[in-house]
Amino acid sequence: ESRHLYDVHLGETVVPYATLEPLKAILPVKRGEYRMPADDDEPGGIRLGGLERRMRARWQAISTIWDENKGRANKLNLQERLDYHRELSSQLAWQQDSSERMVRLVYSRSGQPTATLLDDNGAIVDKNLYWVTCQDMQEANYLLAIINSDALAKAVNTYTTPNWAGNTRDLEKHLWKLPIPEFDAANPLHGELAEAGAAAALGASARLAELRAQRGNRLTVTIARRELRAWLRGGPAGAAVEGLAGRLLGNG
Repeated sequence: ESRHLYDVHLGETVVPYATLEPLKAILPVKRGEYRMPADDDEPGGIRLGGLERRMRARWQAISTIWDENKGRANKLNLQERLDYHRELSSQLAWQQDSSERMVRLVYSRSGQPTATLLDDNGAIVDKNLYWVTCQDMQEANYLLAIINSDALAKAVNTYTTPNWAGNTRDLEKHLWKLPIPEFDAANPLHGELAEAGAAAALGASARLAELRAQRGNRLTVTIARRELRAWLRGGPAGAAVEGLAGRLLGNG
């Protein structure tokens, strides 16, 4: 089933300015193909002839379990649920024609705003992450700096209701209500933010490498996020981002 094996990023693999190791998923589409072999008349809504032999058997088994256990009001077959709101097929289509989109930026949907660049065009983003495409690295680093800043976290909290743990929820509904202007390379503040974001990403990558060397398999997303945020708040890279992001958002 190796042709059906994809790297998948979830909220638990994203830390400020960096990613942890992706998870793996078997999907009913072959790598290198950009459209699921959907067919409403076949098991689970997938044309079995479009799958490898072992994947056909796996898909049939999972589809049967889905149909036997879904709620009575649920009319979706497994393919329709897997690709709800085209969350999967839109990514496959983007992968086919990503030459002019240099990088994807992904950010968390809840908790403290956390973002990173995803340079693996073949990876799939889970529904608990949101992704946007950037025209170039300057724009990507500009947004990266803003979303990871404490200045943005403070600003977006005015729009949100915290969950039981006090963390921001429904971030994706409120993030773009903030006065975040479209990146303009001719704007000195935007350029400085892009440079600060690039420097913070470089430093965060080095700090994450240190944490991996120190902790090995004991490095969890909770520890990685805590340590990286402490490094940002205690060092010049984070201070540069905070000063610039605060000015941009009007609270600096």
